[in-house]
Amino acid sequence: MDRFVRALDFALAEKWDEAQDALEGIGEPVAAKLMTLLERLRRLGESRAIASSEVLHATGNLLTVAQANIEAMLDGVVDLTPQRLEQVRKALTEVAQLITERPAPPAERAIAKRDGRGQT
Repeated sequence: MDRFVRALDFALAEKWDEAQDALEGIGEPVAAKLMTLLERLRRLGESRAIASSEVLHATGNLLTVAQANIEAMLDGVVDLTPQRLEQVRKALTEVAQLITERPAPPAERAIAKRDGRGQT
């Protein structure tokens, strides 16, 4: 029982290798299921980290486009035109969509589908 608790403590700290090491050699079926669960949690965490990084990168790019256009218009480098304002509006709209409508990572979508919650 102590090894299970230790494995769960490691998992809560996202120390996946240590959690699996704590379960090594336990012949009980629950240990195998717990190891499978730990692996799924690790992959889900990695998937979320990648998705967050991609959203952060895309958001930064779009905000840079908006900022550069606004600064150029304010500094008189480019004319204030409806087209330039539309570029800024479009970039900011895309940022808002990335933040509010970010699709779930593949692992999370699979879990939601399995659980009958549909697309998140």
